[in-house]
Amino acid sequence: MNREKIISMTSKLPFILVVVFVYWMFISISHELLGLRVFDYDWYATGYYTVSGGILALLAVSIIINILFTLTKPGKNKIYLVLFIFSFPMVVGLVYLLDLGKPYIMREVLLHSAKKMVTKNQEIIEGLGEYRYDLSYLWSVQDLTKNLDEHTDLHVALIVEDEEDDVLLVIGERDKMEELPEKSDLIPSFPEEQYQYLRDVFKGQNSGYWFASRWNTIFVLNYPVKTKNGIIVLQLVRM
Repeated sequence: MNREKIISMTSKLPFILVVVFVYWMFISISHELLGLRVFDYDWYATGYYTVSGGILALLAVSIIINILFTLTKPGKNKIYLVLFIFSFPMVVGLVYLLDLGKPYIMREVLLHSAKKMVTKNQEIIEGLGEYRYDLSYLWSVQDLTKNLDEHTDLHVALIVEDEEDDVLLVIGERDKMEELPEKSDLIPSFPEEQYQYLRDVFKGQNSGYWFASRWNTIFVLNYPVKTKNGIIVLQLVRM
């Protein structure tokens, strides 16, 4: 393919990508506003930003290639060289903006998963609202978290308040226990902000969720559920 064909193609491609991007935005907004369920939500939440980022990245690359080949043509103004140089920080800025948006995407994915868990397992969750420290309760939690753990990178646990010892316990998926473990084995070390949040939840002073991103690779959601027998907190972690 000669230079003229490459310049011609990379001149037309940005227009085509912009049209595709407009249609993609229209489909995505319509899907969200109308409450449609054509796409699975987990795929939609992650796929939306992946596809959008891919289109914008292709747009940036096509512009860079067009400028690069145009620069080699005789008689062109030096403005093309300036545009070419500044195209690189534009690409870096685009990648940076996508990285900034990742916590928002994951928060929405985890919130949706938590709400779906509560809706689909209301009877089981109501039973877990009556906390007691015995093997049958721990087994019930394990069965629930295994059932809820739909993704290999999504880890589900239950946070409960043990009023007898005034501690918070995190009960997650483990090997089937034959005997009751020590409570100390289930007491995690929470960050101060999360610990204070959980204390407020179990006191009935906070009913909202708590979300945190660690190194933009680990995402944690605490989702409180008020049952007839008490309050429990679903903890979802995605890596």
